[in-house]
Amino acid sequence: MNTPIQIADTLKKEADILLYEKGLYDLLSKYGKVSFVGSYALDLLAWRDIDLELQMQVPHSISDFMDLAKDLAEFPGVKRITFLKDLHLKYKDFPKGLCMGVYIDQWKIDIWDMDAQEITYHQGISNAYKQKLTPDLRELIVSCKQQILTKEGRTPKSSGVYLLEAALTHGLRDPKEIFAYLKKHGVAFAPHLIS
Repeated sequence: MNTPIQIADTLKKEADILLYEKGLYDLLSKYGKVSFVGSYALDLLAWRDIDLELQMQVPHSISDFMDLAKDLAEFPGVKRITFLKDLHLKYKDFPKGLCMGVYIDQWKIDIWDMDAQEITYHQGISNAYKQKLTPDLRELIVSCKQQILTKEGRTPKSSGVYLLEAALTHGLRDPKEIFAYLKKHGVAFAPHLIS
């Protein structure tokens, strides 16, 4: 059986192939500057999910975003594309904007339309977390993620944010304390998955 880190490393290699060998990054770059956030950026993948922010040439242009969606619909392996307008309505800490969920083979790619100021802010948070990550903390976080995967094989909604907060902001090291922190913040997961 593979260790949590071996699984994370395998997922990162698969993601890199999709992005750089199959051409997804080049396609996205035609529409603006690509900045990675979340588990892919921090090398903490537990399932096939990539979050990225796109600083488009015309910020929040629905027309340009739909042109990107059209190009993505023709990308090999794309099964479904979903669209969300006004991010702040669903994600209270996000500004107004656009988001696209792209399902490619077994991967879910979230493309967030952000302006330069928002991207700089999120990259600052990501860089601060990167500086705190040690090999032991990486293993702890990835292991916790894999313990709470849903029956669909993904992490529960918002769990990644609170896992990072628990381990990297609040210094929690005991998985039970980390899971309690998640529950305190409304993250739902099946208790029987916890070892």
